[in-house]
Amino acid sequence: MSLTLRLCAALALVLCLTACKVGPNYTRPGVPAPPAWKEQPPWRQASPMDSLPKGTWWGIFGDSELDQYEAKALGANQTIEVARTQLEQARASARIGLSGLLPQLNGGITAQRSRTSANTPTASGLPLVSAVTNNNVVIPFNFTWEADVFGGVRRNAESAAAQYQASAANLENVRLVISSELAADYFSLRELDAEIAVLQDAVQSQQKALQLVENRHSAGVAS
Repeated sequence: MSLTLRLCAALALVLCLTACKVGPNYTRPGVPAPPAWKEQPPWRQASPMDSLPKGTWWGIFGDSELDQYEAKALGANQTIEVARTQLEQARASARIGLSGLLPQLNGGITAQRSRTSANTPTASGLPLVSAVTNNNVVIPFNFTWEADVFGGVRRNAESAAAQYQASAANLENVRLVISSELAADYFSLRELDAEIAVLQDAVQSQQKALQLVENRHSAGVAS
């Protein structure tokens, strides 16, 4: 077999192996949905964007005390810290997965300086006449690249990227849940405080009415 035929056969084999990938591309399953949104305004169809930061949405209430509580909760909540750590881990995994698709080049430099004094014996048996200084500089490098023949590296990179997006959405959802629960509890407490104040005012009014009746009775005006 000639060299040309061998090269063509090798090239065809590489192309065939490259065409083989691990698993098919992900296809979102179809979900039956109504042809139109039937609810009346102001209700509308949701378009969730979980990974987008929600910001300080509680600022619309204009309550400085609530602002302080929200800042403390978002800065010291352990559930948020766990979600943030998971996001950092997913980001690192995504970078590692993407790095497998690119060539890897590792390099460094090593320098060494030595000095041999005069009269030092040599291999020939004759001592050195004068001191000798040697400089040794080594610059090693290593270039590696793994061909993604069966698509496993690309699938791992896609999985890591999807996990990173899910972790980012989870972090923002956790922040939203913590801040909304805190706001709901805060306003529930304020509602109870207002109800207590109303009851206290009612008790004071009843006490004043009782005192007035007692005073009238003591003066003989009322029975």
